[in-house]
Amino acid sequence: ILWMLFHLDKKYEDAGVKTRAVLGALRAGCCSPVLYRELCALYNEQPTRLKELTRENIAALHWGIKMNYITEKLALQYVLLAGKMSRFHKVVYRDLEVLYGLYETDDILQGICALLVRNEKVGKQYFPWYRSGVRKQLKLTNLYECYMYSLDEEKSIVLPQNILQYFLYDSRLDDKKRAYLYAYVVRNKEKDSSVFAKYEKQIRRFAMIQMEKGNNDENLSVLYDEVFGEGFFNEKLLDKMVKVMFQYQISCNDKRMKGVCILHRELEEEEYVPLEKNKAMISLYTEGAGFVFLDKEGRRYANVEDYSVKKLNLIKIGIKNF
Repeated sequence: ILWMLFHLDKKYEDAGVKTRAVLGALRAGCCSPVLYRELCALYNEQPTRLKELTRENIAALHWGIKMNYITEKLALQYVLLAGKMSRFHKVVYRDLEVLYGLYETDDILQGICALLVRNEKVGKQYFPWYRSGVRKQLKLTNLYECYMYSLDEEKSIVLPQNILQYFLYDSRLDDKKRAYLYAYVVRNKEKDSSVFAKYEKQIRRFAMIQMEKGNNDENLSVLYDEVFGEGFFNEKLLDKMVKVMFQYQISCNDKRMKGVCILHRELEEEEYVPLEKNKAMISLYTEGAGFVFLDKEGRRYANVEDYSVKKLNLIKIGIKNF
């Protein structure tokens, strides 16, 4: 009936009146593609009519994108408003992905990254967007942090120079991710000695703090070998350094296993360490030390095959001029 009135009642020749009428019908529960088309046509005619991304507007625009019925100018208005959304909306995100595939403009990329950053979306699935945003040097607060938290540490990734320069002066990363960044710099110091020289003081200071806390992992082990190698000696850190020297990383790909129990013949008590992302840090002080895996019920498994044990640190205690 409303669609017929659009063609019979002259008051609907006013675009504002017509827009309010369509939105009112959609709010009342009418989900007709006819109304979606009318609303998209109104917004195509004047994109600035689209003031906010309400449920009704999103539904109509989603239809318009699916049917290839919105103009590039309207698409940019959609993107602009999407970047200001206070909550993450999956449909809007998918729409922006489609729009970028159609137009591939920096404005749309900016909108996608803004939507993700504003809503603190991090993870491997979002990394391609953050990587593109960093390459384009988009001006977005926390873009570089989201890039770091979304990259896959298991893959060989070359960190761009703007990332390395940024965190040289503004590092709000947590200790885990900072260890990854510093370990990357150390691993690549032969290729880029100038970057290592700029980071060296930060790396040494960070390694000292982490050693004092008794922390260790694959990335920290790289820092420890760099900072405490060649017979470095520090009496205050001696106990911590001795502990680190006997630490190993155990990896288990058997999804049933939730932890590992370490047994030393010389000690009466056992030590249990949970597996996090299939990995755990364990201490093996003697050749006779052993371990067994445990599932979530506490059942023990001595015959698990898909696992590996890796010694992390090569540091030797001695004397070094620091």
